[in-house]
Amino acid sequence: MDKTFLYTIGISYGITNEFSIAMQQSFVDIKNIRMGHIGAMGMSMVMEHGDSEGMSDTWFFGKYKGYDKDFVISPLIGLKIPSGDDNEKCDMGNLFESHFQPSSGSFDAGIGLALSKNFGKINFNSNINYILRNENPDNYKVGDSLIINTSIGTGFVDNKLKIIGELNFENSFAHEMDGTAVENTGGNTLYFSP
Repeated sequence: MDKTFLYTIGISYGITNEFSIAMQQSFVDIKNIRMGHIGAMGMSMVMEHGDSEGMSDTWFFGKYKGYDKDFVISPLIGLKIPSGDDNEKCDMGNLFESHFQPSSGSFDAGIGLALSKNFGKINFNSNINYILRNENPDNYKVGDSLIINTSIGTGFVDNKLKIIGELNFENSFAHEMDGTAVENTGGNTLYFSP
């Protein structure tokens, strides 16, 4: 594939000063999917299969402010329901494989911990999350993920203007089909956002 676009919208609500809930919905657009095939006379070839796009699955989150003294520690919990599109077809009319569908087709869970600390005008935020993935009805399992995010920022003009730098790291484990690891899946990704 050439690129993947992920458009996300979320809402959150503070039930109390300590506990909040949230919902997140995404739209996925995977551009120019290509796959290798063995053609006539055993020759390897790459075929273009088109784009896959649609609504992704819906996440629900809970966050509890567990400790709030010199810094804030908040446990996080999440549940993903397979509410998205999982019937996208390639240019030849066949269903895309599970890992190219906008929906994973599985119920997944997340658990994590967030940490926040202010140093005068400097704000530090970090969180670590583990996403536990399950098999979908086609016996395909997207790999579990370990995600670590860290940001530092400061405010100007009575805190109405903020400058933030953020590092995002994700370790994705290999996908599985019928309990066997799928080659060339998983890996580490590091992003920096100014």
